[in-house]
Amino acid sequence: MKIRGHSARARVVRSASVVLFSGVILSACATPNVAQTGFLTSYEMLQISQEAGAVKVVTSPKETLAVYSSIIIDMATLVDKRLTPAQEEAMRGALEGALVRELGVDRRIVTEPMPGTLRVRYAITEVETSNVALNALTSAVIGAVDYGSLALEAEVVDAISGERIAAMTWARGAKATNVLGAYSTTGNARALAPDFAKRLARLVSPTMPG
Repeated sequence: MKIRGHSARARVVRSASVVLFSGVILSACATPNVAQTGFLTSYEMLQISQEAGAVKVVTSPKETLAVYSSIIIDMATLVDKRLTPAQEEAMRGALEGALVRELGVDRRIVTEPMPGTLRVRYAITEVETSNVALNALTSAVIGAVDYGSLALEAEVVDAISGERIAAMTWARGAKATNVLGAYSTTGNARALAPDFAKRLARLVSPTMPG
């Protein structure tokens, strides 16, 4: 009887672990629900995009975008004030590097406004960091359980006139497959920076915008 009782308890524990693990995976991939921050000059024309995460976009025709051969990338505005200086620096570095790589494919990166130049202004609106201590504690049993997420707003304008050319609000939950990122507070959020940069680059592509 003791053996059967022990087996029953073991099955209950295993079942509970499976339920917990399933819930963790779903929460790890959950998209943050971030309200408008007021960073963009307007949110009225943004259209919901049917893709992973929570994305809303507006852009100009390719004829307009093709006129621009260079682009300026501003320093990120930090709306989420919960980050430590080290976390802020890590996020800024990841986003700037990703934007330079992706936006530099179609256009020359410059630092001074001139005719035919776009300017990218963007804001880090929310960073959900990973609980490293908790992930270390649960690793031996079910793996990391706290992943994090990232949300941003971006606006692309004519560097001379200031006329808006495109805009986007973007939010995505961290990928549960990015296991190593869960052992750094901003690891998973930083891993999402290339996804944001690629989406923004596609939005202002001179040949296939959208």
